[in-house]
Amino acid sequence: MEAAWSKAISLAPGNAAAWSNRGTARLQNGQWQAAYEDLLAAARLEEQQLGAPNGLTLNNLGNAEGALGRWQDAMRHYEAAADYADIGSIALANYALAAFETGDNELAIKSARSLLRRCVQ
Repeated sequence: MEAAWSKAISLAPGNAAAWSNRGTARLQNGQWQAAYEDLLAAARLEEQQLGAPNGLTLNNLGNAEGALGRWQDAMRHYEAAADYADIGSIALANYALAAFETGDNELAIKSARSLLRRCVQ
């Protein structure tokens, strides 16, 4: 799958979706730094082309940051992704997990409770 996205990127380097999809494939394969670089490229392209990165890209960028142990940065991406209806609940759950990883148990619990209240409504 990664090879197909690499080919797509070589044919259309301005295609943010190709960068995001290759980054996601690399994330799934445990290639954390390469995934981060691809997802960052996708976010920058989306910013240029659409005015803002999409929620899925932001959430996956947070996943790459977390895999690299950069939990504060991951939380920033999850928080931004939470504003998008299609990924918001997942991003909030990831935010709570990231808060736990930083040792901020109070924030993790508060975030998880907030997510549960949001899902029950």
